[in-house]
Amino acid sequence: MPAELKFNEHSEEVQEIIGRVPSWVIRRGITAIAFGVLIVLAGGAFIRLPDTIPSSVWLTRRVTGGDTTYLVKALISRYKSGKVQPGQEVLLKFAEYPFEEYGSLKARVTTIKAQDSVYMADLRLEKGLYTTRRQWLDYRGEMEGVGEIMVDEKSVLQRIFDNIIRRWRTR
Repeated sequence: MPAELKFNEHSEEVQEIIGRVPSWVIRRGITAIAFGVLIVLAGGAFIRLPDTIPSSVWLTRRVTGGDTTYLVKALISRYKSGKVQPGQEVLLKFAEYPFEEYGSLKARVTTIKAQDSVYMADLRLEKGLYTTRRQWLDYRGEMEGVGEIMVDEKSVLQRIFDNIIRRWRTR
């Protein structure tokens, strides 16, 4: 009967070679990790994300004489409505024109008033019916859609640190 072979026994020299990580791997690995962290932090400092409040919007047209004006109303729920101020930018997206294809209209909040359990805001179009994708929208009667009111714009890094600080303070 042949002698049993033991494959899991190694000499001390082999164990040392297998168990020891070369110093160049350690140095370059730490450098690569540090470089990666710096890239992520730098990217997070420059990438900005807006904080938006959704609203329902209606676009109507008023023709007086030869003058055409567009009236835009936004219906805003009470949730976060205290952040909405005149002058803030609003992106308008209408059901008749998919924003992925046509783009969205830019508007600004002019006034905001409380009505029952909601808020009603008047909006002013910045470039008429000219979209962010450089297309002109044809007016098709009263148009309904959604609006995104830009109330705050922070970088990704600011949002992460704000959340960390907020959680730390509430402990």
